[in-house]
Amino acid sequence: MELPKPVESIFYFSGTLVHRAEEEYMRDHVLCHITEGTLSMQDADGENIYGKGTTLLIRKNHLVKCEKRPPVTGGRYQMLFILLGGELLQEYIVSEQLPEPIPGTLAPDPVLVLAPKPALEGLLQSLISYHKNNYAPGPALLNSKLKETIHALLEQGDHLFTWLFKKEKYVKPDLATFMERNFRFNIPISKFAELSGRSISTFQRDFLDIYGMKATTWLRKRRLQAAYQLLQHNSKASDIYLSLGFEDLAHFSRSFKQEFNILPSQVSGKHFLRDKP
Repeated sequence: MELPKPVESIFYFSGTLVHRAEEEYMRDHVLCHITEGTLSMQDADGENIYGKGTTLLIRKNHLVKCEKRPPVTGGRYQMLFILLGGELLQEYIVSEQLPEPIPGTLAPDPVLVLAPKPALEGLLQSLISYHKNNYAPGPALLNSKLKETIHALLEQGDHLFTWLFKKEKYVKPDLATFMERNFRFNIPISKFAELSGRSISTFQRDFLDIYGMKATTWLRKRRLQAAYQLLQHNSKASDIYLSLGFEDLAHFSRSFKQEFNILPSQVSGKHFLRDKP
């Protein structure tokens, strides 16, 4: 049996500048431990900030904007991330002879704050010590650490078995409600379709029925509308374009000018969306 690739599964991040993750959805379950600094996580329900010493478990396919921040007093942020991919989890089910969970709708807890139980604490400290001592363990040891990670998580309680292994059965939510909650996330249309419980063709058809335009067009217009409203309340373009799903400031400014015939810097109290054609 081919082993998972540990080099692509265990990461230690450190830096002195604020760093925003490029991807805005989790491809795999992610275990994160914050050694120094803070981690901001903004999803459709708002922003949560987690501090030093916190250990989090983030569910696969969760839409979230993550930002690593150094301590306000100075120094470096330091965070450990462990990716728990589907292949690894399936191999664990087989090797431990565990029952296959029945697919279904998952509980509404995409982010869990974990208790500092001995097995988890021991695992984290061993991995952090490798980094501090510039020790590069080989594939066999790292793969054993991935398996140890799952053991440690299951020690947290029976609910973690379902959380980790249950295959999600997507329900088909109301598309308008789903898009209004998630339009700020810069993800492919195919991912919007998947997370809304639809094939791409069904998603596109439903979208046209509801909005009378393509999803790409609606997303651009809805993001720009949200930007206009924020700029009216004295936000700066440089502070909001990433949070609204734009990849760079120049593209945001061009799109804004095309949509409203003014630059973002020209928005003031005398400009209102209701006055725009």
